[in-house]
Amino acid sequence: TLRRLQIVWRLVSGLLSAWDTMASTMGLILLWLYIFGCVATEIITNDPQLRANTETAAIIDTNFGSVPRATLTLLQFVTMDAIAEVY
Repeated sequence: TLRRLQIVWRLVSGLLSAWDTMASTMGLILLWLYIFGCVATEIITNDPQLRANTETAAIIDTNFGSVPRATLTLLQFVTMDAIAEVY
């Protein structure tokens, strides 16, 4: 059992030492998603050609109506999770 505890301790130690890198990477990804969410909200919601069509206007209101919603939609694109709903 001492051998198993050494293996578990090595795994836990490795995860704890990689925490800084994982947290920094996650922070950068969230920052970029927020920046692109702001840009998407400004560009997509202010496009008169997209607003002219009732179908695309409904998609814009549902998925890009606010910065948090646009960021969540972009996160869905990045993770390929339920992106068919946007199309």
